[in-house]
Amino acid sequence: MIRIHSQTQLTLDGFEAPFERSMDKNNRWVKLSACIPWDELANAYYQSFNASTGRPAKEGRLVIGAVIIKHRLKLSDEETVAQIQENPYLQYFCGLKGFSIQAPFAPSLLVEIRKRMGVDVFEQLHQAIINQLERRTQPVDPTTDGDNASSDLTEPTSVTETSTETAVDSTESDIISDQKQEPITHQGRLLLDATVAEQGIRFPTDLSLLNESREISERLIDELYALSSLTKKPRTYRKIARSAYLAIVKQRRPGPKKIRRGVKEQLQYLQRNLATVESLLNERSNPAIPLSPKKLKQYWVIQHIYSQQAEMYRTKSHRCDDRIVSIHQPHVRSIIRGKLNKSVEFGAKMSVSLTAQGLARVDHIRWDAFNEGGDLETQVEAYLRRYGFYPEAVVADPVYGTQKNRAYLKDKGIRYAGKALGRPKKVTEQNREQLKRDKQQRQADYRQRIPIEGKFGQGKRAYGLNQIQAKTAETKEPEQWIKVRLLFVRGNVDDTQQTTGKHDWAVFLTTATALSGTEILELYSMRWAIEVYFKEAKQHLGFLKEQSNHYAAYIASIHLTAIRFCLLVIAKQTQGAESIAGVRQALCSNSTDISYASKLWQVFRAVISGALDSLKSVMGDAVAIAMDVIDAHIECWFLQVLQLDTRTLRLEALETKNERLLCG
Repeated sequence: MIRIHSQTQLTLDGFEAPFERSMDKNNRWVKLSACIPWDELANAYYQSFNASTGRPAKEGRLVIGAVIIKHRLKLSDEETVAQIQENPYLQYFCGLKGFSIQAPFAPSLLVEIRKRMGVDVFEQLHQAIINQLERRTQPVDPTTDGDNASSDLTEPTSVTETSTETAVDSTESDIISDQKQEPITHQGRLLLDATVAEQGIRFPTDLSLLNESREISERLIDELYALSSLTKKPRTYRKIARSAYLAIVKQRRPGPKKIRRGVKEQLQYLQRNLATVESLLNERSNPAIPLSPKKLKQYWVIQHIYSQQAEMYRTKSHRCDDRIVSIHQPHVRSIIRGKLNKSVEFGAKMSVSLTAQGLARVDHIRWDAFNEGGDLETQVEAYLRRYGFYPEAVVADPVYGTQKNRAYLKDKGIRYAGKALGRPKKVTEQNREQLKRDKQQRQADYRQRIPIEGKFGQGKRAYGLNQIQAKTAETKEPEQWIKVRLLFVRGNVDDTQQTTGKHDWAVFLTTATALSGTEILELYSMRWAIEVYFKEAKQHLGFLKEQSNHYAAYIASIHLTAIRFCLLVIAKQTQGAESIAGVRQALCSNSTDISYASKLWQVFRAVISGALDSLKSVMGDAVAIAMDVIDAHIECWFLQVLQLDTRTLRLEALETKNERLLCG
């Protein structure tokens, strides 16, 4: 028999809620709340607040409980608040006095909470929870009763050790003998390894990054054009660029030449689009950029990508510093660890330590690649600070077994569980048994490394270790942030001008933040002289305008330009002129048809003519012919080197044409 009930008869008022009854004490959140040291966590959280200023803070248990729920269930900020609002067990876990249908706080508060807490507070929370676990899992000394058992923070060297061998007395009342006990200097094992919290990004290639950057630039052009006063939309060639990209990526195995040609094409399209975006921004009378923070960030990122890709294309390389591999996550870097199945990983690299009790700590995390072998000394010293003694052995990958690390461990009396460096020892009758025992010990140590690999899998699968999406100041290089001072100076503006444009202001930036505004301007004025030199040299003195293919000709051109400028400076000082440009204009206006090269050649010609006159009796009429040839060649040489008129270009073009005719 089938009973049919109308689905429209059920109302919220008639819904039977079990909240009036007693809640289940075996609920997972009820059990978990009893295991967490809330007072210690709250005290660590309150350290980031000011007791006298600001609005009242949220309860520490409410905030910390929300953070635990978020990461335990792998929820977003909005979903975390919604789950707490709907679930009475979660509200109990967060310390609320009773069930409430109101949201405990806004989802945006979680962002501020994470920023306020920082790495130091999270480390204190982590340590408080570990201390709680250690107190619950400590061995009990059989010589003491259960109520007065001392707190033990030591680690057993093996699972077969008894509690009497590992217990450490903290007070004099725990001493069971009149004999003075030997202080423990080494105990436990320290397991070290590193892993990468991979991010969900597409495998980056030069061509795909450029194509995505080009598409973003096209969308920016569309948005800025809609806000501009232009009547004709700038061309982007998006269909042609898209077709050129697909023509390469659709091939099964495109060759290197095709890929390089495709990269060049996408670079050209992207360069054109970036110039268009810049012109659209400059065209606006309003100095404010009409882009959302997300799109503005993308605009900066694709500019950086273009610079990196253009440099790699020019140098024919695929590597550069701080290479961007994802537009939407520009902080992610490529990490090469040499694994067989995955040579390159993309995400945050972390160095992890694991004790014999199974307590794991993340000691070092960065988005940039680093050598985890350099963290061994830091992690061993941290072990000493936590437990009061060094570990008996350090179990780690061969990457940790450097000569420096081995020497450090040997100095501290710590055994490195790894293969010795250098060639294997020759087996003899005397050392055969010892080598066999060493090999068995290494195999046992290698098996002891398995738990830390399991921790990586457990953290990534069950606790969202791969979901590291925030980049904080502690997870990047602090050298990337430099304190600077900006000085805005307004120039002379016409009184009739109603508005002030961007060209009416000058901005000065300095890393010497202690300098005053006057000192900044005085220091900047000292570099005006070199700007004057560059302007005069490039515009009027023929700087780097040499058309020859010889390196020596360029060197000579640079030096001759400097000589010309020095002559102008001397003329300015002797004539008392106000500027070098004024001296140059005066010299040009007073010059005759005879150029500087002609005057200089007259001097050399007189010397050469005197030498040829002595040979007139021998050469006869050939002296005049020789002098004409010398005149032609010397005049051409002066014109090419000194760059004093436009005749040089015509002469070189004529010579090049004649050479081509002869070769043809």
